[in-house]
Amino acid sequence: IPSTLATGTDYRVRITSTSSTAITDTSNTYFTITSASSITVTSPNGGESLIRGTTPKITWTSSGSTGSYVKIELLKAGVVKQTISTSTPNDGTYSSWTIPSTLTTGTDYRIRITSTTNAAIMDTSNNYFTIRS
Repeated sequence: IPSTLATGTDYRVRITSTSSTAITDTSNTYFTITSASSITVTSPNGGESLIRGTTPKITWTSSGSTGSYVKIELLKAGVVKQTISTSTPNDGTYSSWTIPSTLTTGTDYRIRITSTTNAAIMDTSNNYFTIRS
């Protein structure tokens, strides 16, 4: 489906024989074409060095039907270390997380942001970032 095709709820498919145009059929009902839905973590996205006790801004972009809310998680070595927010508005910015002073330091942290409407729509920081004292 071309990305330039307009979204809509009134699409149907028609198939016609190339040897006899009298042989044809059209979809019985309409179907919907929507734009691809996505979430993209923009910060921290890898390479940053964050300090325990500070309040970094977490940012992302979203497009399509991602829903009004997202979940934000902190991963360490690919495993959920902390759920930062179970549900925050999908507005592209979260500034309410203070890195716990007791959090283990390390160079293998990532952020994962997931649509609360459709868990298949998610993104994780492209590369690891560091959390230090």
